[in-house]
Amino acid sequence: MHRKRTDTLFEPIRIGNLLLRNRIKMPAMAIAMGEDGGMSDAAKAFYVEGARGGGFAGVELGETLAEAGKRVSIVEPGRRMGSDIDIIHRWVFLKNLKEAGAELLTQTRVLEVNSGGVKVEREEAQRTLLVDTVVPINIQCNVELAQQCRDKVPEVRVVGDCGEPAKLQEAITAGFLAGQKIGGGEHD
Repeated sequence: MHRKRTDTLFEPIRIGNLLLRNRIKMPAMAIAMGEDGGMSDAAKAFYVEGARGGGFAGVELGETLAEAGKRVSIVEPGRRMGSDIDIIHRWVFLKNLKEAGAELLTQTRVLEVNSGGVKVEREEAQRTLLVDTVVPINIQCNVELAQQCRDKVPEVRVVGDCGEPAKLQEAITAGFLAGQKIGGGEHD
């Protein structure tokens, strides 16, 4: 039996000792489990809204994934991909994405994320992008988990978009520096 790329979207995946219930990736910004431990309707709506990503964060992540050999599609409801990126960097990102074969969809909106893929609409025409992973780019700060942990552990370090929206490299650097500090390194 031939499987489509989307057949695995809602299946569990094991990464080392970690078992994930599905392959929809999202930074730790919200906890929205349904009663059965799956995704609630509110969480699904949040992912649909966040699955548009032609701003800096989406373009930067798309380039990183393309460089890693992944097939990338970026959905942007506006007229310009990367409209919030300065011109010097914007053309480099877009050139790299195009050379990697990324599908850059502007003036396109996400209608639904389901086991068939990501349903999108452009100029009243609908189609489904066949995907095996969805990475919503809807950057919002959420310090709720950090606040809940403050009374339970000796030290909490807030990094990345949990503290404030940032670019990918800034988030990686903040995580590295926090790890160094926790591990007894010299950095703060």
